Amino acid sequence: MIPGHHWARNFTVTDDDIEYLTNYLLERETPLSSAELARALVERRLALDAAAFQEQFRNARVYNPAHVLTVADPVVFPMSVKHSCR
Repeated sequence: MIPGHHWARNFTVTDDDIEYLTNYLLERETPLSSAELARALVERRLALDAAAFQEQFRNARVYNPAHVLTVADPVVFPMSVKHSCR
């Protein structure tokens, strides 16, 4: 599996990115700074990653030890969150 946000390590602008930004500017009908365009592009890449992740695991169930599963059942494990004691 490719680590999350693999595209961020070696970022390159693709033809699809240029097309997206062109359409984005045409829809907005207002000039944007390079920072605003970069933000829009990164948000698009994150949304595409999220959609791909959801598609990859669309049939998987979140693991719950109370449920009966078979060997062939696709399962994802929830990420545990550690809380610090104060």
